[in-house]
Amino acid sequence: MEDINGYRLQDLIDIKLFQSLLDRLSGIYSFPSAIIDNDGNVLTASEWQDVCTKFHRVNPQSKKACIASDQYILEHINEANPSIIYKCAHGLIDTATPIIIEGVHYGNFFIGQFFFEQPDLEFFKKQAKKYGFDEGPYLDAIKKVPIWTKEQLNNYMFYIEGLIEVISGSALKNLRAIESNKALKKSETLYRDLVETAQDLIWQCDAEGRYIYLNQEWENVFGYKVEEMLGKKFAYFQTKEWAKKDLEEFSRLLKGNSIKGLETVHIGKDGSSINLVFNAKVVQNEKGEPLGTRGTAFNISESRKTEVALQDSEERYRTLFENINVGVALHEIVLDKKGKPVDFIFLDVNPKYEQITTLKKNDIIGKRVRDVIPNLEQKWIDLYGEVALTGKPVSIVDHSDFLDKYWDVKAYSPGKNQFAVALTDITERVTATNQLKVSEEKYKSLIFSSPLGMHIYQLEKDNQLIFVGTNPSADRMLGIKHEKLIGKTLEEAFPNLVQTEIPEMYRKVARGELGQQTFEIPYKDDRFSGYYRVDVFSNQANSTAVLFMDISDIRNAEIELSKAKEKAEESDRLKSAFLANMSHEIRTPMNGILGFANLLKSTKLGTEQQQKYISIIEKGGERLLNTINEIIDISKIE
Repeated sequence: MEDINGYRLQDLIDIKLFQSLLDRLSGIYSFPSAIIDNDGNVLTASEWQDVCTKFHRVNPQSKKACIASDQYILEHINEANPSIIYKCAHGLIDTATPIIIEGVHYGNFFIGQFFFEQPDLEFFKKQAKKYGFDEGPYLDAIKKVPIWTKEQLNNYMFYIEGLIEVISGSALKNLRAIESNKALKKSETLYRDLVETAQDLIWQCDAEGRYIYLNQEWENVFGYKVEEMLGKKFAYFQTKEWAKKDLEEFSRLLKGNSIKGLETVHIGKDGSSINLVFNAKVVQNEKGEPLGTRGTAFNISESRKTEVALQDSEERYRTLFENINVGVALHEIVLDKKGKPVDFIFLDVNPKYEQITTLKKNDIIGKRVRDVIPNLEQKWIDLYGEVALTGKPVSIVDHSDFLDKYWDVKAYSPGKNQFAVALTDITERVTATNQLKVSEEKYKSLIFSSPLGMHIYQLEKDNQLIFVGTNPSADRMLGIKHEKLIGKTLEEAFPNLVQTEIPEMYRKVARGELGQQTFEIPYKDDRFSGYYRVDVFSNQANSTAVLFMDISDIRNAEIELSKAKEKAEESDRLKSAFLANMSHEIRTPMNGILGFANLLKSTKLGTEQQQKYISIIEKGGERLLNTINEIIDISKIE
């Protein structure tokens, strides 16, 4: 779209110059921006966010929100004061500031995308699912979007206002130069000279240094009416110091010299300093006598302000570069004839880089890296070469044989064939992590190979003990796969414990109200039964570990032993009674036999009496014989 004079924005500004300026700014600090004309042509682009270029504006559905955002900005750009701030449906923020040259809207300066606060990753996870994005790369792109405070944005907008003034001023200068060139073609006298010197401000002085011609732009720059300035010497509008310098140059002009690119400082009507660059030549009569001087000048006040602001910014970032607690180095890659990276050169390093790598800045600047680190792995050349050539940043954690350290490495490209690398020494952290992993694996192995069963419970906010872990011995001992227990409460996993004091004891141990507890418990349900020795302790906050061992065989053996003891004692009592009875049974017939045998010794006994006694002796003998036979039979049975 052309303006009423037939010009486009790209006809009036140096696109390469402003692209370079914005790239330099982005190289110091992530600053996504673009200059776009009214037809949507992207004239400059720096640090555009992947989340838009690779996701939102690629997907047909999500692109609808982007188109709505573009349409809103175009419809409301006339309301900019000085810019339009718009948050799209995807949650990202853009600002657009119109570029106006002499009242004509030629295009817009965009800043974005960025956030005002930490992005809600859950929202963007839903976005990824909704539009079919690969969640990992999509969230990585979201995390790369800069987060600015409104104060930061205000500071950037102040800078952008100045930059747009420079853009507008530069475009206006070119516009006026183009218009002047047109006018020059129509003129054969005054404008023929101005073709060589034309800039913004057109002027002519007499031999005394008085203004005798000024174009309308002088009013815009100085705030005076042209009539107020005509007839006054140019020194009237300067400080004494600058007037002295310019009077010397004016004297040189009158002697036939010319001036190109002379920078001077003037004073406007409001007392502000005006930086001008003059191109001038002497005006002579036919005899070669000086009549005065004439030429052009252009206002670079805003450019100077911008340069000062940039210098201040560079100084701030240089201070940050020198004092940041991360090793930073700037390199330029070296390419072979085929354009493949083969090495890179040290351009700059900060003190922290010197400290963590032991390389000294004065010893390495300007040198090739392979000359400094001969054994540098090829992977680093390839990695950094890709960053420098493609501009795609990388972030990795890796081990380098150089100095035998682990590094957190972040690299990005601040300019063509260049890359900056930020190094953080994480050797201690990685070593500690590895040692912790080894320790964890060792103790995990001990637990999983232990013959003792283990259950672990987590105490939740509702005072429920939730089953969270077990080991193979526990599964084998109880005959229950841990998959059936995980996530259940203690009472759900072991219903027979509900009416006991055990669940509350477990909770007190988890809360730290009780130390280690050891007890034995007989347990029986429809899945398993037995005697168990249990040790309960807290392995971490609000967690209970239970170690148990099946002692059913031991307890059953003890019961059988007790029964055997009781039986043996009963048998001993029976034997004692039996022996006492046998003693009685043996003594009784023996006493009869012995007694009557003594009676038979008497000769006074009659035959009948003797036979009676002999009969008694025979009966006692038979009784004794029977008793002895019974004893023998019992012995055989036993």
